[in-house]
Amino acid sequence: MKKFTALGILIAFIGMVGPKIIGSTVNQKLDEIVASINQAPGYHASIISHESSWFSSAATVNIGLDTSIFGDTPANSETVEFLKDASFNVNVTSQHGPFLSLNGLGLGLLAVKIEADKTVFRDQLTYSEDERFYSAALNVSLLGSGTYVDKVPEFTLSEKETSSFSSWNGEGSMSANYFDYSGHMDAVEVRGDDAILEIKSVSLAYEIEDSWSSMITSLFYNSTIDFTIGSITFDALIGESRNLRLKNLVIDGISEKSDDGQLMNMEINYGIEEVTAPGFSGNNLLLKTQFKNLEKDFFTAIQDASANPLEAEQLTKAFKDNLLLQLKASPEFNINEISGAVGEGHFSGKLLMKIAGVDEMPANIENPSFWMSKAFVDSKLEIEKTMALRVAELMLISQFNSTPEISNEMTNSEIESLAAQQARTMIDTLSAQGMIIINTEGNLELSFNMNGGRAQLNGNPLPLPF
Repeated sequence: MKKFTALGILIAFIGMVGPKIIGSTVNQKLDEIVASINQAPGYHASIISHESSWFSSAATVNIGLDTSIFGDTPANSETVEFLKDASFNVNVTSQHGPFLSLNGLGLGLLAVKIEADKTVFRDQLTYSEDERFYSAALNVSLLGSGTYVDKVPEFTLSEKETSSFSSWNGEGSMSANYFDYSGHMDAVEVRGDDAILEIKSVSLAYEIEDSWSSMITSLFYNSTIDFTIGSITFDALIGESRNLRLKNLVIDGISEKSDDGQLMNMEINYGIEEVTAPGFSGNNLLLKTQFKNLEKDFFTAIQDASANPLEAEQLTKAFKDNLLLQLKASPEFNINEISGAVGEGHFSGKLLMKIAGVDEMPANIENPSFWMSKAFVDSKLEIEKTMALRVAELMLISQFNSTPEISNEMTNSEIESLAAQQARTMIDTLSAQGMIIINTEGNLELSFNMNGGRAQLNGNPLPLPF
């Protein structure tokens, strides 16, 4: 019987003392988040009210832009004036477990509701009186893991009811050192007097192996991100010279830091399934980029110097003072693949570029010979001949149209015919000079390599001017 009594006392103690401990932790985390926002360039945050009791707490946080970023921008700029006043209050209500009802009945350590003040952007946007411009709900389980949802409601511009934004809905989970999120929006439509822009099916998903506050203050963490847009349509209501169609834009990336957290590699890839514009069409366009051996102290110094965007001299000084840290790490910038089809022709290529062996900065940082001696470059580009001819034609047409002696004497049709003739001559001349190679498939190839200050073009030594 005494064992059951002791157990009951322990449970009662946890049930009574636990909420107070949780409440103190919530207050501490809120202070940390506000401090993190203030460390991010261009933003400010402050807690303007705070109430706390044993089982719940409530706070109002003001978040806005740091107006110093606008400098001496003329006061009559409507956009700037709006952004200067674009601070808003966010109400944060929390309930301390183990018994929760704030976001639905259940057991857990914590429930949090975040809501923008009901008046936020009411003068500029029209949205339901029952909605808040931003709202989120977070629940933390008894084991410490969290799940959350957030929402931006459907709205229209108050002055232009034809411009609209469908709702954004997101969800995710978090723990002490993990954060993931995914969200989706159906459509955005902006109508002007002479054009319509429509964006459909926007989605975002990312995972971060770090805390949310660390994500704001630090640039280095392990992460993955995927951003997609189903379609972008731009229609000019007057004429068709500006019309644009884009289908399936995808941007994905990954970052991975070293074991000691001092270096990071990052990949960012861009893809477009189809794009058409006046005089241009492309399919399956792909660009894969890679940054290797990024150095933390260098980027931290740049980030700190960027806190005040108006202090350009401070940013330049931070760059020069810390550049050696980055160069010693042997940074790389690579285009692992660039490919696609433009018109009726296909192209593909790569560019690998690295700086290595820098132990000290040269006396003259602008000395090109120094940089050439430390650079490693391996690049190659292959273009189908039909595409190369078309690109050459467009270049010549632009050149002819900007030459009065030609454009005033010839019609557009005659200029196009002349460009088609000279395009073939241009390619033949470049091939004879060794600037390009015609491979066995009839495609054009160009390769450039550099190592130790020596360069090669298409396998042949290329004298450098430095």
